[in-house]
Amino acid sequence: MIFNKSFVKKKKVRVKEKSNAEKPGWKKKMVSLWIQEIRGVYLWLCMAFAARVLIRFLYDLAAYRDNNTMPEYFWHYTAGSSREMTGIKLELLKISSIVSSWALSLMPSKVLTLQAPGFIFANPILLLWIRDKTQMIPNIPTRASDYVLGRIRLWEFLSLLPVHVLVTFLLSMSLRRVLANDMIEIALGTIQYAEGGNPWIVDFFSEMLITAAYTVALQVLPVLFQLNRVPRWCVVWLFFPIFNFSVDSKGMGSAFCPNILLTFGLMGYGAPEMRIMSSMLGGMIGGKIMQTYFPDDKPVSADLAVF
Repeated sequence: MIFNKSFVKKKKVRVKEKSNAEKPGWKKKMVSLWIQEIRGVYLWLCMAFAARVLIRFLYDLAAYRDNNTMPEYFWHYTAGSSREMTGIKLELLKISSIVSSWALSLMPSKVLTLQAPGFIFANPILLLWIRDKTQMIPNIPTRASDYVLGRIRLWEFLSLLPVHVLVTFLLSMSLRRVLANDMIEIALGTIQYAEGGNPWIVDFFSEMLITAAYTVALQVLPVLFQLNRVPRWCVVWLFFPIFNFSVDSKGMGSAFCPNILLTFGLMGYGAPEMRIMSSMLGGMIGGKIMQTYFPDDKPVSADLAVF
């Protein structure tokens, strides 16, 4: 009887992984991994939502120079709540508007039109800082690339997905209860993509390929900067073309965060399932690219690859 050697080999690997999972310490390892992931995701979300509010405030403040008006929330939180600002207060507001314009000019151009969600939710400076604190990057496409690279196993990766979604959903619902109504729309406003303007296959591959490029850049460029003794924070400038890349017919950039899109869907805003799937696949493709051209020091077993 002739046996398929590749089938026997894969079967042995599955049996070996199963036996490893049944070791006494695997539960402790999983709990430790979940705690690490929860800490990272929670810290990332708090910083990202705060950054979203700050950027929106800078956007509205910069717009004051052109239309001489501020949104309702500004007057609600301003001492005195008076719209008739005169003297030094008015001058300070005008100066702040100019400074805000300068600050926004240092960001991706689509931040000026609120079409760069990736700059907020997938900012490399924020994610790398969290990695230094928690030893992980709280980004699902990046975790998908970690699986392809063999850094985590399949069952570990699958167990981390509910953690990302659940923590994001619970924190978002908590913020809806404690934030004022005018702040909810700013911090938790949905990311709207124009569906139907382009053929779905165009949007699908656009999202997938730019996510793959983002994943590779996030894990490779900081290492290259470090080897060449360049400050790591400078890497964010190289991400501007990625954040400005359009993934729909109206020019919206990618968020690079499927859990954010899914959470907004669970909150009733509608979840773009196609973009969630393409973002996951993009992370795996990015992992395959790194496995081929930028492999880890430790050899990666071919049985852990998905392609």
